[in-house]
Amino acid sequence: MEEKTNGFTDVEILQGLGYASIEQGDTLMGTLSAMPKDRRKAAFAQIQKTSFGSANKSVRDLVIERMSLLPTPIANGLAQKSLQIVETELVSVKYITNKGDLKFFEDADKIKSGETNVNGGMLKKDEWFLLCAIQYQEGVGASSTDATTAIFGAAFANGSNGDFDLQANNNKYLLPERSPLGMFSDISAQGGWKNKANTVGLDNPKWIEPGVKFGVTARYGTANATANLHARFKLIGASIISL
Repeated sequence: MEEKTNGFTDVEILQGLGYASIEQGDTLMGTLSAMPKDRRKAAFAQIQKTSFGSANKSVRDLVIERMSLLPTPIANGLAQKSLQIVETELVSVKYITNKGDLKFFEDADKIKSGETNVNGGMLKKDEWFLLCAIQYQEGVGASSTDATTAIFGAAFANGSNGDFDLQANNNKYLLPERSPLGMFSDISAQGGWKNKANTVGLDNPKWIEPGVKFGVTARYGTANATANLHARFKLIGASIISL
């Protein structure tokens, strides 16, 4: 098992130096100075050998790069191992038959299997989420109120011709306003982010703050009359949670 210091591997410590705040950098430098020479050498060799700096970074790599954007108590919690990084998918499913505009991750939403894993369109206290990719799919369920049997896939033509907004952190747009829903249909599983179908990765992953409303507004160019049609948005990335 690879050795860790303050919860981070040697490679992660070296990678973090380029992104950490001054205070965090001091801590990392102290850890690096105390590291045995052979371990430092091995860590540098690992960075040179891997694709660090490319699209092949892990979700954990993306979090570590953006640690300087986190509040100090959260960054310290990661270093002290009282918090951990976990890959996460935030999900919202809505009935869209004959719908025009529709909101996902609404205030009134409650956690329910097959519908959403987020209460009220808001993350729990201190549970920061790094948004790395977005998936949009559609599927036909058993009824207008039951999407649990739906097999989700690429959007129907009507859905592909619509657009959407993603807002978080006090109504800031995390993607350009009125981004086309068709962007999710133009990518196959082989070409999508981390091999997920109908998924688009963000070149610059964004933090979504806890305790602040976030949500997606979708607008369909032409309402789809297909019976029992449901749509699903997934926000894919990493959460910081308590151990």
